[in-house]
Amino acid sequence: MAKIYALSLVSISEMRDSKIESIFSDEPETFDGKWEFLWTTNGLLSKVVDHRLKTYKTISGAKRYADTILHGKVRLKYRNPFYKDGSWVTYVEIGPSTHKLVPVDITEIWNKIIDELIKDKKEKYEKWTKKILSKKV
Repeated sequence: MAKIYALSLVSISEMRDSKIESIFSDEPETFDGKWEFLWTTNGLLSKVVDHRLKTYKTISGAKRYADTILHGKVRLKYRNPFYKDGSWVTYVEIGPSTHKLVPVDITEIWNKIIDELIKDKKEKYEKWTKKILSKKV
């Protein structure tokens, strides 16, 4: 079965903890720990897994793209800014010494989201066709 991968923004400390755990078990190709944000198609960071994520069919493709993003200190914008300490937080400045973009497997969640989108579109289409048919004489 094919898998879908997304890029996740992970702190270096979380990566270290994950690597320590993987020493005693089989090392997975994807990150299985706690990620902070996911990378979207328009280069924003999001906490939500939805159809706007930049997805990949191969781990190597995701890794190649991740390597092109984080070079030096980078300012990344949030898709949904949040309110913290009396002001809106719209971006985060990160660097290779604090965070890393790594692939995560989102196949199961992705398939559920796509199924829900299909169901929603199908219901709207059926409702629209009933409305049009009711106008028929």
